[in-house]
Amino acid sequence: MGKLIKNYIYNGSYKLLIIIIPLITTPYLTRILGKDALGIDAYVLSVVALVELFGALGINLYSNREVAYCRDDKKKLSLVYHEIQSIRIFLCVVVVAAYALIAVHTKYKIFYLIHLLTIIGYFIDITWFFVGCEDMKSPVIRNVIVKVLQTLLVFLVIRSPSDLKKYIFITAICNFISAVCMYTQISKLVEKVSFRELNIKRHIKPILLLFLPQAASSLYVQFDRTMIGLLSEDVSYVSIYDKAEMIVKVPLQLATATSPVFIPRISNEFINGRFDNIKKIVNEEIRFIFLFMIPMMAGMLAIANNLVVWYLGKQYTESVSVMMILTPTILTIGMGEILGSQLMVSMNITKGMTIAFSVGAIANIILNYFMIPVANADGAAIATVFAELIVIVIQWIYTKKYINTKKIFASFVKKIIAAIIMYLIIEGLERIINLGYFIFVIQVVIGVIVYFLILYILKDKEMMDGIRILKEKLSSRKEA
Repeated sequence: MGKLIKNYIYNGSYKLLIIIIPLITTPYLTRILGKDALGIDAYVLSVVALVELFGALGINLYSNREVAYCRDDKKKLSLVYHEIQSIRIFLCVVVVAAYALIAVHTKYKIFYLIHLLTIIGYFIDITWFFVGCEDMKSPVIRNVIVKVLQTLLVFLVIRSPSDLKKYIFITAICNFISAVCMYTQISKLVEKVSFRELNIKRHIKPILLLFLPQAASSLYVQFDRTMIGLLSEDVSYVSIYDKAEMIVKVPLQLATATSPVFIPRISNEFINGRFDNIKKIVNEEIRFIFLFMIPMMAGMLAIANNLVVWYLGKQYTESVSVMMILTPTILTIGMGEILGSQLMVSMNITKGMTIAFSVGAIANIILNYFMIPVANADGAAIATVFAELIVIVIQWIYTKKYINTKKIFASFVKKIIAAIIMYLIIEGLERIINLGYFIFVIQVVIGVIVYFLILYILKDKEMMDGIRILKEKLSSRKEA
């Protein structure tokens, strides 16, 4: 478990950085570039993300899993690396050529062409290899350096709405540099192999099978922005939706830090037939999600109005309702990461994933088609929540034999009670204390105290376990 904990710390640290950097740059960008320019950026990025997903055939998760299966055999590992990398390079050439031909005929041609760097970087990135080997240190250090550089460039270069082109170039070039940097280490980890030894064909079918659920999943993760840009009356609504979703997903950055760590671990347990270990890992993760995500949902609802206006600026007041509608996705996406991205991918339950994401995607597209022209960003948010609920229910059906439903439900109820009490108290504080937008700081502090105090009174298992572990660590330090 030592390696697992180390990897979680590395990935958690990087996820923390991913949270902090947008928290620093977003208020600056919303005020300097404005919602119209950022709406164009979010719309173009949504299209680029769809190109990456459909062009790569969902190869990233498959790559992680295959490396995890054979990481203890260097010869097999080397073959898998060269086989998968050959597929990625081929796909890169095809996708880049097709993308460039189409991009020159689009409304936002220059922005799409700049993102050629982003797409190339996505295909040549070999982070999947290090993730599969459970070596999170190397990609995390690389990404931290590049993200810090990107942040500095944003503050030094971006000065007005006319700098949108520069901002998109900074994003694209940093993504490309991040991908290239990893090749300095790969020669030490894999052997050279003869082209005749490669069996590329054996990967095609499983990649395509895993691609279907990922493609469907992306349709309601990324396609929301694309459909807002296509169906709404103003491209700025893409930014209004995008920034609200960004705030809602901040808690998920830490929660989903477990995915790159646990996918190879669960894959390895599965290939060795250790199903009891898988059940233990999954159930502990679900309780962890409940412990932190449920109060974050309640807290987001209570502070949404003050937080959005203070953080994004008054031009983003429409993001308040979007943020409140999207709040339930804090829990559903967190659960989806465990049941879908970790458990179902690692155990190759592709049929269940395909059905879950396909049904969710179809529902999302239909709802978006009718809701966006009427309610713009709010309509897209409503469609997303319904799609996420559908997906999580289907995933639960396919994975319930690995979940102790009775214990999970008991854990859920106590945390819901504590979160409701917390919400009522911090929501009422705004009427008692008048500190303007900054009241949400006091609300957060008091909310945390109230939530964990209620859990202590209710003798919540995770709360009591945490206290016990803390006491043990303190006593061991005193003895030392």
